[in-house]
Amino acid sequence: MAFVCRAAGMLALVAFCSGCLPMAPYGLPPGTWPVGYPGPAPWPPGQPLTGPPVPIIPVTVTEPDPRPASPASPDRPADSPPAGFRDFWVPWPLPPRSQIRGQQVSRLPDSERPDATHGNARPMGGNAVSFGERVPGVPATPAEDLRFRGGHTIADLKFVNLYVGGDDCWSASDIRQIDSAIAAAMADRNLNNVMMQYFNNRPITSVALPSHPLTGYRPSTMTQGDVERCVEYLYRRGFLQGYDLSSTVFNFLLPQGTVLTDDTGLSATAMTQPAAQVGQWTRAAVSRTADEGHNTSPVPHSEESSSLMGLGGYHGSIRIDGKPVYYTADVFSERQQNGRFNGIPVFAEPWKNVVATLYHELNEARTDPDVQDAIRHAGDPAAERYLGWTSDRGEECGDYPIDESRDLSTVVREVTLTDGSGTVPVQFQYSNAVHGPEGPIPEPHPLR
Repeated sequence: MAFVCRAAGMLALVAFCSGCLPMAPYGLPPGTWPVGYPGPAPWPPGQPLTGPPVPIIPVTVTEPDPRPASPASPDRPADSPPAGFRDFWVPWPLPPRSQIRGQQVSRLPDSERPDATHGNARPMGGNAVSFGERVPGVPATPAEDLRFRGGHTIADLKFVNLYVGGDDCWSASDIRQIDSAIAAAMADRNLNNVMMQYFNNRPITSVALPSHPLTGYRPSTMTQGDVERCVEYLYRRGFLQGYDLSSTVFNFLLPQGTVLTDDTGLSATAMTQPAAQVGQWTRAAVSRTADEGHNTSPVPHSEESSSLMGLGGYHGSIRIDGKPVYYTADVFSERQQNGRFNGIPVFAEPWKNVVATLYHELNEARTDPDVQDAIRHAGDPAAERYLGWTSDRGEECGDYPIDESRDLSTVVREVTLTDGSGTVPVQFQYSNAVHGPEGPIPEPHPLR
């Protein structure tokens, strides 16, 4: 769910530590880093961590590339991945822009759209807190409890951060802090104690795989159609080879200023962007139907949205060769110089907003990864079989806390990591055990 977000998801983070020689990433000698990457910074800035280091975990490649290294051939296109393409910060390509000129954005039925949740997009502070019960001041809502629908879930999650635009669009410090924070948050014991209730209290794990720059151009607007074209392009060129696609999520992190929509047409990857696209989306985001607040189906419902009107991100999937490939799309949420919001700028530091969005999206992706298949088949009475955990009105674990919050500062907060090594910005997820949003807890809730 999406953040402002509904069936596409949003929020996340990681931390490095000081006081010891940091582990080098992805096969480099200890104490060395890739060219242009200055290595881990203290977390948070100005507050060195204590305890063991928490580096991003490298990909372990167990299969050799079966294709010849050269020359290019029909079986190995010239833009196939180079040797070591899974190593940290090796560039991956954005797809070449299509020859479709001035294509008007398509309008598909709602049942074929990814879902997107809308939130209260206004800036707020991020004081460090820790809760062991439902967020204070938020009433219990047992009618919103999530139910398991029988679909796929991901207990052992892997994820890859893909920075759209690469070094030309991102600062090394933002990359470091986003990577380290989301890795730490997704692996944190007390935060995961909340999510374990959706896995019969069995242990859940999260592994941050090496990040990559997506190079080629800087998009001004990126649609869901663009994101899915990128996914298929990378798959067809072999860049997703060797990943366990049943449990890996590819996060498309948009650079500063790029607008995200959940339109299924093309914009960034088209030769010429459609005219008046953003204007159409902002109007559509404001005009909701009367039924949107009264969904009676466990299949999440979709709504057109733009990051200029409160969309922070979403998660989804496409099927290629019969297999789902999972992704999230995440906005660089900030207040722009003209005073407008792009995304959901909860924190003054945009990288923290990216982490919070990732945390939302990745937790929804692990508890309801095939939601988009259900949305695509919404007219089928059996569509529910694709769903993991949703409420009776189609909310995922990150949605209700955002949708019903009158003050996002109650659910989007910085929390202390279990080992005390620092704080991370997250969005509290819905907990059936307390019938509402819940912060980190020292032990999992007993199963009912």
